[in-house]
Amino acid sequence: MRSKSRRSFLVMGGSAAAGVAGWQWLTTRPQAGGLSHPLRRTLEFNEELAESYFQEARRRRRFRVNGREPRLDGDEGLSAEFDPSTWRLQVMGAGEARTVTLEDIKRLRRIEMTTDTNASRLEHYRHLGRCPA
Repeated sequence: MRSKSRRSFLVMGGSAAAGVAGWQWLTTRPQAGGLSHPLRRTLEFNEELAESYFQEARRRRRFRVNGREPRLDGDEGLSAEFDPSTWRLQVMGAGEARTVTLEDIKRLRRIEMTTDTNASRLEHYRHLGRCPA
């Protein structure tokens, strides 16, 4: 309120009165499922909207495990003179540095993970001309 006038005071008072009246109306409505009826209808509308948008036909296809070996990404990698017995990985954290050998890593529990990369977002950025490097 830049200028304090009767009009701005009346608008502020009317807004406050409308808010209080709306709250009283909302809290005096009959209950439906633990909420007042208008709030329950809003939640049901949101539920229908979400169900229609996230229906099975709109989801992308699932990744199928086919048991094939992954394709190679070129000929980059370890050189011929690599010696696994001398390889060390130094991990530095908040405490002291720790050195791990390849044998230490091989003794870790094995887990298997399949990653499905979805490039639709990247195609979207390419279309917009903002493709990340």
